[in-house]
Amino acid sequence: MLGMCLLVLAMVGSSRLRARLARPVVADGKTPPTAHDPQAVTDEEWATHVWPWMLSVRPNQAAVLDKMPQGLQRDQAKQLVARQYREIKSIPLPALQKARTDQIKAQDELFGAQVKFREARRAGLRGPKLDEARGAVQTAVEHLFDAQIAERQVRIDRLQAEITQLEKNKGTMIARWTKEAINQGGRATVNASPSPTRAPGDSAQPPQDQQQNNAEPAGKR
Repeated sequence: MLGMCLLVLAMVGSSRLRARLARPVVADGKTPPTAHDPQAVTDEEWATHVWPWMLSVRPNQAAVLDKMPQGLQRDQAKQLVARQYREIKSIPLPALQKARTDQIKAQDELFGAQVKFREARRAGLRGPKLDEARGAVQTAVEHLFDAQIAERQVRIDRLQAEITQLEKNKGTMIARWTKEAINQGGRATVNASPSPTRAPGDSAQPPQDQQQNNAEPAGKR
């Protein structure tokens, strides 16, 4: 029972996962709606995609889930795993998807180390045996720490690439924004149109405060 509780806690432990679970998720449009939950994992999706993924990425938690009796708790656990699987597979950037997967692997390693440490302490182990179990927990924590840093580095690298592209196109973008600002006379927000050389997701825009301050009051134009 303790292992089952730990499994559920491990799957909803991070604030990021809890936030994502609050939003609807679609697994490549292949999950058919059901009477109760449109996003409920189907037997086919579980057997073909989610369970093999869990065995490779979260083997310690998979072992606990596999021992759960049929029922609501098991179904809820499967749903959480399926949603995380979909979250990971929906990440478009391969480097970021790998970084997030490595982080989940590290979380599973920590989960397994925690279970073994509790079992060792419950068995009354002392001395080197208990120290070994405690050391495994510390090692797993270090791996999780490093995985989280690696994910942040991927995000930083992506932002740096976007900045590089912006700097490369600075002259062209300023000329376009200036032309738009002059044509609009300060009465509208200048929005940068998509550029083929801009990194996806960039929303860089020229300063708007002065434009808004210079806008004519309504009814006096």
